Parts: sequence; structure tokens; C-alpha cells
Amino acid sequence: MTKQWVAKNNLDLIGMLEPRIQPVNIQVVETGLGLHGWKFISNESQHPLCRILIGWNPQKVTTSLVSFANQRVTMVADLDGYSTEVQSAWETGAIGNPISRLSSKLRALKGLLSKLHKNHSNNISSRVERAKEDWQRAQLDMERDTSDASLGQREGLH
Repeated sequence: MTKQWVAKNNLDLIGMLEPRIQPVNIQVVETGLGLHGWKFISNESQHPLCRILIGWNPQKVTTSLVSFANQRVTMVADLDGYSTEVQSAWETGAIGNPISRLSSKLRALKGLLSKLHKNHSNNISSRVERAKEDWQRAQLDMERDTSDASLGQREGLH
């Protein structure tokens, strides 16, 4: 179910909070998610039950672990192609005095960053709200008809 949800929402980075996974079961859970080729990190070494599990697609996202504790994991994630696009925007030719050249380069960079924001996180609040409503609707449908197994699958996609 997670695999379909990740594909449906075009995700390359996911996080699970409070999964409370026994350390001996973490590998089983990671495999069970069906996200083949993904990498995972957890804070299992900081807490007896894994409280945070993070997964990412290494073909699209590069990560660096900064630190972790029993209630947090701090990472830096670099979206595939981000650095190259920022560098090309910054290297845009500009003429004029130094302030004019800087302004031109910043305008080019702003356009790029706006496009990246629109493609990756635009309108995230409404998408989260819509997913929550879909999940609640699926929960109600499951309560009404406990014999329909497909409703459980639908609920898992939200």
C-alpha cells in the first residue's frame, strides 16, 4: 500500500513518526514497504523502539545525516539536479554595474526557485487536507461495510 501511495503522490522522501518498531523488525518493515532501491535511516540506536523512520529514493535525492536523537533526525536533502540548476541560473550572463548584474542573477535564481517550489511543494496544505478527507471517507466506508476487503486497500492509499 505504501508503494502505491508513494507512486501516486510522486514522493522521493518519506518519514514515519512514532512507528514504534522493534530494532529486530526494522529491516522487515523497510522491505515490506516495497520501496525497492530506497535507503532508510532510523533513530533505533537512540530509543528502544524506533520512533522515526525516514526513507528516500537515492536516484532522486541525496541526503546527509547531520544528527539524530530519540525524538529527532536532522538531515540535509539535495534534490536531484537542484545544484546544477542553481549554478546555471547564477551563471546567467548579465551586463551593467555590479549591483545591476547581481539583481539580474537574483531574478534568474528567483524564477528557478519559484518553479521548483511550485513543482515540489505548491499548495501542500490543501493536498494534505484533501488526503485527510479521503482517508476519513475510506475509514467511514470500512466501518459501514466490514466485508469488503478492497476498502481496506483504499484506506491504506490515503
